[in-house]
Amino acid sequence: MDRALEAFSTSQLITREQPRYLALAQILIDGVSTGKHPLGSYLPTEAELMEQFKASRFTVREAVKVLQSLGMVSTRRGVGTQVVSEQPMAGGIFAFTSDSLNDFLNAARRTQLTEINVEDITADEQIAQQMDCELGQPLMKFDAIRTYATDAGTEKVGWLHVYVLSTYDGVRERIGTEQRTVNSFIEELYGIQTKEIIQTIVPVMVDERLARRLDAEVGTAGLRIERAYVSQAGEIFEYVETYHAGKFAEISMRLRRHQQ
Repeated sequence: MDRALEAFSTSQLITREQPRYLALAQILIDGVSTGKHPLGSYLPTEAELMEQFKASRFTVREAVKVLQSLGMVSTRRGVGTQVVSEQPMAGGIFAFTSDSLNDFLNAARRTQLTEINVEDITADEQIAQQMDCELGQPLMKFDAIRTYATDAGTEKVGWLHVYVLSTYDGVRERIGTEQRTVNSFIEELYGIQTKEIIQTIVPVMVDERLARRLDAEVGTAGLRIERAYVSQAGEIFEYVETYHAGKFAEISMRLRRHQQ
């Protein structure tokens, strides 16, 4: 790595001017487009990138996902991440046709949190990775059932495990009091704004515990949706795991090619 890039990676990458993974993604994109990582070559391994840029596993993985979405790299388990294009894919990329962040937040506000259980914890290795925070970071955790009121009654939409940095635990008394999202309370109380939500969707099988919580059938298909809420300062201030079953274990979206 040349000295200019090394200086950037070890100092500016850890600033809060933008999400860390975007800063790292830009470094990798520049490396590909300038020939530092030639066509057909492999990017450094995940562990090497973590060490080289003093970044978390979460940051490295999200940065690589950006290059994958641009069609610049292809990742194969056990092989590595190969450069397949020196420029973003021709003809543009696929993007949501609506303001997906606002749509998501508005939809969530039509539901209610119930059966809430709150506790104070510290981040274990898995949560520290997901929230890009230090091991042992003080957190507030709560579990809840998200419900939706219909003419036929109340339906259980999902089972949530929510982790919030203890800096923002003033939301503790507000959770479940209104049909609002947790991040909206944090925004209101602390003057921050959700810049983006990083979402991962994983298929699961409904086990007995999940079936009891959501009144679902054991052995049927379900979904686990992981969401990391990123502030304008680039901080992940909230991380949520939501489990869905039955008719709520389905996602539909429309994508349209966006010309560059």
